[in-house]
Amino acid sequence: DLNKSILGFTYENLSFENKLRTNIFYKHYFQKVSLMRPLRTTTGGVTSISTYEFDKKMDVGGYGLAISYEVIPKVFILLSAEKALRLPEATELFGNDAENIGESVNLNPESSNNLNLGFNLGPFRKDHHSLGFNTTFFYRMTKGMIRQSVANANAETYAFENLESVKSRGFDLELNYNYNRKFFFTFNTSYFNGVFNTQYNHMGEKYLWYGSQLRNEPFFKFNSNVSYYLNDLISKDSRTAIIYTTGFVNQFYRDWAAFGGANKSYIPTQFVHNIGLTYTFPNRKMTLGFDAKNIFNQQVFDNWALQKPGRGFYGKVTYSIF
Repeated sequence: DLNKSILGFTYENLSFENKLRTNIFYKHYFQKVSLMRPLRTTTGGVTSISTYEFDKKMDVGGYGLAISYEVIPKVFILLSAEKALRLPEATELFGNDAENIGESVNLNPESSNNLNLGFNLGPFRKDHHSLGFNTTFFYRMTKGMIRQSVANANAETYAFENLESVKSRGFDLELNYNYNRKFFFTFNTSYFNGVFNTQYNHMGEKYLWYGSQLRNEPFFKFNSNVSYYLNDLISKDSRTAIIYTTGFVNQFYRDWAAFGGANKSYIPTQFVHNIGLTYTFPNRKMTLGFDAKNIFNQQVFDNWALQKPGRGFYGKVTYSIF
């Protein structure tokens, strides 16, 4: 059983002719985890069945402040600070046999102190052109980060674990442009430098991977999307979209960067290209879609170096009743 309740409070204030917006908020989280299952034990050749019971309650709170200020029309500065919390989810706690995930009912909540500074510009419009830009720089100090653990070579399942302390710095950036509501271009990128920040364990022994970048964690990636819309291509009032997307993930280590010298194990750089075509009929109720993903058949992997499918073709029909 998993029971979760969240109680929140927020206060918002507008001042300086509505240019300054301030939000103060508080959230309190309650979670109860209960587990009961049969437990088989064998003593002296005699097998007996007993019941294993587990109960755990979590009662934690978080708070924060968010400020936005309009410097000039359509130019905003955004600042926020938060003590954020994340409670473990059902799959992380109880596992999922279908996905080879073991249980980790002893997981603790993840907490972090976050600081964010952002800028939002636009959209600026001139004639048929529209341009918008936003970016956020962040700093996070996380305790008890909930992450998938690394299973040993003989294990058939993996579970989730809490990392003691992780320090993260980075940024997110997004650019949006469109011409006459027909041609659209979106580009976004992110850089995430997360390092293990606990120097000694509870026995006073130094972690060999102290200060190392998080294993199995991409640190730089970007995506782009180009779309072009055509009206009345086959039938009057129909709408056709031609879509081209890319996804780039820079290579990253499978294990802690501090381990080993040359020839460290890593997930290689991935750069995937996709194309798509959609056609919406004049009645706007039916849409036909076709996608060709990973058109150059590049090798792609998940964060744990498990290979994903290569080139693939997909079709989709959508019909709206109402």
